[in-house]
Amino acid sequence: MRDEQKLREEIEATLNSLEGIQCAEPSYYFKSKLITRLENKTAKKSSWLFPHLARPSIAIAVLLVFLILNVVTISSLLRQKNQRASSTELQSFAQEYNLGTTTLYDTNTIK
Repeated sequence: MRDEQKLREEIEATLNSLEGIQCAEPSYYFKSKLITRLENKTAKKSSWLFPHLARPSIAIAVLLVFLILNVVTISSLLRQKNQRASSTELQSFAQEYNLGTTTLYDTNTIK
């Protein structure tokens, strides 16, 4: 019985201590400081490549490398297309004049 009374007194004392609690108020510049801190953290997390690409000399060098790669690729593709076209033209020319067949003259050459 005494334990119950003691427990109730402790509960009442605890609840009475909560009466003086006030809502927490942030400082006046809390929002601007928080936004600045978050922006700094996200800027640090960005890749190491992006800050380097912001330099004009590196950006121009990367663009030139891509430009050279594109020119080489396009020229090799055009060269392959021209080679295919020329071989197709030669084959059609050979078929038209029967150059791919062996004749009696070809088989009876003098040795």
